[in-house]
Amino acid sequence: MKRLLLSLTLALFAFSGSVNAQETRFNEEALMKKLAKLEADSKDAKKGAKAATWLELGKVYENAATGLTNGLYVGLDSMTTELVFPKPERGVETINGVTYSKWSYPDFDVYLENGVVSFWSVKKVVVEDALAKAAAAYNKAYELDNSTAEKVAEGLGKVVDGYKQDASNFFELRQFIPTAEAPLSICSVTRRSTGWIRPVAIMPVISIRWVRNSIWAKSISRRRSTMTDYASARPKDVRALIRAGQITAPTTGMCDGYAQGNLVVLPKELAWDFLLFCQRNPKSCPLLEVADAGSRTFPVFGEGSDIARDIPKYRVYEDGVMTGEYTDVSRFFDDPSRQLVSFLIGCSFSFESALLEAGIPVRQIEEGVNVPMYNTNIPCAPAGVFSGNMVVSMRPIPHALVPAAVAITAQMPRVHGMPVQIGFPDAIGIRDLAHPDYGDAVTIREGEVPVFWPCGVTPQAVVMHSKPPFVITHAPGHMFITDIKNAVLKL
Repeated sequence: MKRLLLSLTLALFAFSGSVNAQETRFNEEALMKKLAKLEADSKDAKKGAKAATWLELGKVYENAATGLTNGLYVGLDSMTTELVFPKPERGVETINGVTYSKWSYPDFDVYLENGVVSFWSVKKVVVEDALAKAAAAYNKAYELDNSTAEKVAEGLGKVVDGYKQDASNFFELRQFIPTAEAPLSICSVTRRSTGWIRPVAIMPVISIRWVRNSIWAKSISRRRSTMTDYASARPKDVRALIRAGQITAPTTGMCDGYAQGNLVVLPKELAWDFLLFCQRNPKSCPLLEVADAGSRTFPVFGEGSDIARDIPKYRVYEDGVMTGEYTDVSRFFDDPSRQLVSFLIGCSFSFESALLEAGIPVRQIEEGVNVPMYNTNIPCAPAGVFSGNMVVSMRPIPHALVPAAVAITAQMPRVHGMPVQIGFPDAIGIRDLAHPDYGDAVTIREGEVPVFWPCGVTPQAVVMHSKPPFVITHAPGHMFITDIKNAVLKL
């Protein structure tokens, strides 16, 4: 009985304290008064020259961005949620086939699954672009006094956490870019000899609309000039040009909106082992289609296609050694001693158009080169004769856009999905970003983080490691362009 009374007492205390906290912990009126004073101080000649003013301004902006839901986190149980945020209006909502308990408050909605918080949606904006303004304030503090680096780093960490949570919420709600004016910021960095990039300070704040009107527009323009306007061409027409020998370049940027695939062709006796390998390694080898033994077409993803001629460049491996590159491998299919089975595997090129549409730059398209790819120390699950490590592709992403890039690619698991590593190439065995194992090096600019996705070149690395007697693959970057829209491959 004493234990029960104690528990009830503690619960009542927690409840009353939480209610009081809910009523007082975020005082919008007091915050706006403090913000007005600090903004005035920042414009004052003396006070605006002090780093402390800008540090405090950054904290207030950060509180304006996150204060309404301060105390919420993914995994918070329903009892504690109601203690901290009492008296919700209860309902249910189905999103992407999942039914959630929806707790509505005046300023935000909380979505729970199986009694715990999954995500939330904020309905009220206290200060426009608050996180971006916080980042700019911290940056100013660092500019005025670099001895504030530790405090600035702490503040920027909270800003990044805010962007990450926003990205997570938008992803769950299937709102990957909430508005055209969604704020973002670019980090200044230092580069170590290993290629790792470390954030130091925040540089000028921009918006997704600015990105759309500059970086994105420039990349599209350059890509189209580099690819001779193949970006707007139909896959069937581009395959015909490839078949005729008029296109031999990497296919990155071609046929905007259509999925591209990696190719692996094996003798029938090895096909079962490779099918198992793909099933056990869906991130690096997401299987799209398997052709009939001896067939030269992918009827679902490329009606009327010719597997032996519709890729700009092929590679042939014998006993794990590349014996040649070809623009036409018909003679190998026509060899009566071989009955070949062709596998079409999802390619990360397919999610690049989605990144561009969200205002996220894709560097190899901007620079008109092949995507850089690297061998890693990440082991694949073996199957039969096939074993080896994962290959990854790398794209430099502005620091503040990394959460959005993760959210966008996560919805496309059939074309590799989300990254496997962000920012630490050493952790997966990559020693020198300037010298990729496949493809071309690209520029990593200040404020950008190297992001690594599973890559369809993995089968080639596995072939070289496992040494089967005969395999045909695409040359890295020279893909099979399908008739299927990328949108079809989304979750």
